[in-house]
Amino acid sequence: MTIAEMQRRAWENSENHGFHKLDENNFGMRLALIHSELSEALEAWCDGAHGQFEEWEGKDGKPEGVAAELADAIIRIGDLAHQYGIDLTLAVMKKLAHNETRPYLHGGKRC
Repeated sequence: MTIAEMQRRAWENSENHGFHKLDENNFGMRLALIHSELSEALEAWCDGAHGQFEEWEGKDGKPEGVAAELADAIIRIGDLAHQYGIDLTLAVMKKLAHNETRPYLHGGKRC
């Protein structure tokens, strides 16, 4: 699957499940929801109950753990980007190319 296909599928799934009709479904709220998925990945890592990074299925077959939460963040990003007409493939390619030109530990920060 390409990034563009993932964006389209993520948007279609959100649309088909009514999430685009919610009043609170604005840009800022959607960014916060992306952040919440990353926080859930951190929580899963801190919990460590099911291996740190492998995908794990809960009793109902739902994917759980760090990998699943990172996937949720990517899916939400794809949905948001598709709705706003952002070409994530192009954006990622440009950003990777730019980052490759940066000096070692640029910015002088630890993180």
